[in-house]
Amino acid sequence: GMRQIRARRVATSAAMTHSDPETTSRPSPLGAGRILFLALAAAVATSTSYTVQPELDLIAVDLGASLTSTSAAAGLPILGYMLGLALLVPLVDRLPAHALISTQLAALAGALLLTSAATSVEVFGAGLLLSGVCASTGAQMSTVAAKHSRPDRRGRALGAVTAGVSAGILAGRMIGGGLTDAVGWRAMLVVVAAACLLGDLAARRLLP
Repeated sequence: GMRQIRARRVATSAAMTHSDPETTSRPSPLGAGRILFLALAAAVATSTSYTVQPELDLIAVDLGASLTSTSAAAGLPILGYMLGLALLVPLVDRLPAHALISTQLAALAGALLLTSAATSVEVFGAGLLLSGVCASTGAQMSTVAAKHSRPDRRGRALGAVTAGVSAGILAGRMIGGGLTDAVGWRAMLVVVAAACLLGDLAARRLLP
């Protein structure tokens, strides 16, 4: 009778609650603070592809290489970035944001440190190519911002992180040139690598 019907309703409700893990495991939407972090981190990551551009003549002399070969090596981050867009950005759909982005920022720091220690233009170019691949995490951050924001804030979040990417393109040369004038191009790359490592640590704590 009525008792059996009520018991079935309770059982059905309990089953639905336990069988829908998304209702309990879905991360909370990203707030303004975490979107700002993504914008800043995207700016830092993107800027790494441009920091060596202003001082290529100095770097060529230091490496004992021609300006032509050094300039060619300095263009490799853009090639790497394109590879990263094709191969790494789609991983946003498969891996947790905190793990994916933090790992790429750490790898970006490692590539920059390799570049800073280069004694030949070949190693210099290899480090920059790897850094370009990892710098594509800036594009990942745009996707993460849109994916994990409230539906009515997605456009704003995507715009903020995309602005960070654009700022990184513009600021990379200025930051690279200013730091190189102050401490040299190798130390400049170490400083930028340290900024990426800070982003790595923050991403582990802040992202879903």
